[in-house]
Amino acid sequence: MNQEELEALKLESPEELVELLSELEHEQWMEWSKNIAKNEKISVQRLERWKTLWKPYLLLSEETKKQDRIYARKVIEIIKKRFDSVRMSAVIGYLELYLGKLSDKNE
Repeated sequence: MNQEELEALKLESPEELVELLSELEHEQWMEWSKNIAKNEKISVQRLERWKTLWKPYLLLSEETKKQDRIYARKVIEIIKKRFDSVRMSAVIGYLELYLGKLSDKNE
């Protein structure tokens, strides 16, 4: 991603995009894991471990955030491979709007 694309997205750096996508990844995981915990039989140990992670991304440990960042970077690579820069900017803009709606919903 070049500087012009970053400016269009109002992002300071590529790492800011990684953090936005990492937050989204964590939200998706929380929704999925809560659904699994509610509807399927899982071990008490797993449920207790998951419960410690059911909190906002910003409150996670750095080690846990690293796991979300791995998947955020995978998303960015897929976008880079699949879309030209104009389409990529549109997709990223949509994700930013979606994250904004998520944060509004959680407040």
